[in-house]
Amino acid sequence: MEIEECKQISILDVANRLGISFKQVSSSVYEHPEHDSFRIFSTTNTFKWFSRDIQGDVIDFVQLVKGISFKEALAFLSKEPFQKEAVQENRERPFYYPLKRIEDSNCSLARHYLTECRGISEEIVQKMIQQGLIAQASWKQMKQLNLLSFLKALIIVTSCRQQAYKGYIRITLFQERG
Repeated sequence: MEIEECKQISILDVANRLGISFKQVSSSVYEHPEHDSFRIFSTTNTFKWFSRDIQGDVIDFVQLVKGISFKEALAFLSKEPFQKEAVQENRERPFYYPLKRIEDSNCSLARHYLTECRGISEEIVQKMIQQGLIAQASWKQMKQLNLLSFLKALIIVTSCRQQAYKGYIRITLFQERG
């Protein structure tokens, strides 16, 4: 059996044959019962032992578990009938900017906040707006219009409060005083 054929053997099947049963923690991630940093990723047919910074494919897994050489691992994988695994390639998705559709070309509120509330010079703010680094957006939420001013470096500013924008979740950094 060639190296590429050996790499297509299911790493979970090999682990089971070697007497190690991994616990499923998500749809494609499995965790070693005694070492929670030792994980198998079934979509890529690979493993990673995070605490020891060891990772690899099914051949490396056999070498690690059995303590044998590369040739011996290939021989082990070749002689036993293992289940094949279809490895999914990681495809990069194009960048998606969720606030693009609600951006306003008028940045008057953002400009006011940055110059008046934060004390940043008008010249710097204007340059950042021209370069597309600062934007302003609005959306309706529960029949109320919300206005946002934000730096595209993932900082959102609303009504002189700073908030971090992470994915689709808005997290308040400073709570309102009251």
